[in-house]
Amino acid sequence: MKKKVYLGLTCPPLDFESLDLGNQAYLVKTYASLFAPFMLSFTRPTASKRYGEPWKAANGGLNFVINAQAEFEILAKSKLTEDEQISHFVALLRISISPEILCPFISNGPFLNAEDAVKADVTFYPYETESIYTRFTNAESKKVTESKSVWMRENWHSSMLFAGENKQYKLAVEILGKVQHFHSRGMALVAICGVLESFYLQNRSELSFRLALFIAAYLGNTGKDRISYFNTAKKVYAARSASAHSSEDCPVEPLLDAIHLLRLTVWAALSNKKLPKVEDLDVLLLNPQFDQF
Repeated sequence: MKKKVYLGLTCPPLDFESLDLGNQAYLVKTYASLFAPFMLSFTRPTASKRYGEPWKAANGGLNFVINAQAEFEILAKSKLTEDEQISHFVALLRISISPEILCPFISNGPFLNAEDAVKADVTFYPYETESIYTRFTNAESKKVTESKSVWMRENWHSSMLFAGENKQYKLAVEILGKVQHFHSRGMALVAICGVLESFYLQNRSELSFRLALFIAAYLGNTGKDRISYFNTAKKVYAARSASAHSSEDCPVEPLLDAIHLLRLTVWAALSNKKLPKVEDLDVLLLNPQFDQF
């Protein structure tokens, strides 16, 4: 029997009531609130009572307003575990639809209305309960539209299968999905550059130049594109080096550029169903018209 997972999402407002994401996956408007007040107990636990009196309420707590339910079927053909598939799906939502998406809880049943949610056989599990630290918002990200879901609809299924076969690809998607949770832009940039290096630099000599050169060869279709990607990658790596060797946080621009380069690399790798090897990159570098992908 196929198993479905239901995700409670905090995200920008949906510009639709329900959206088919393909392969039995859906994104639907709903409402719920996950809240957790903080309490303190000042008595050591016993065998019969874990949190003994006296109690005292602490200031603060957790509260997440859920405005969307996503659901998808666990893929038996994927080599990813169930937990890995959930993490991968959430990361793809963030990469392709909105970086503002959080998944505070998951469930084994739907919760589109209160009657379904309170059924005895529906169980909820807290999932992501840490807020976003680094935000990449702009005017276009204020709503989730159908047009933003096209890549997700066309690729989430194949991405789940490809990630089960390729650890580097899985790590790249994971890093892109968690970049908002890094406590500093500098550390996020170092992590992203590390993944870019694992994609492009089997030979570690002259890292910055070779990384920029191979990124340009893999992503650029024209000479103008390649120059642009080359210059962007050089700036990203310079900012990465500064972040790795100083206590100052990096500006947001190189981090956004790094995210963009890694996202394009992930999409190209999934489209080609393979990661670039040194031989492939050498051919692309020396013969831009060669198309082996």
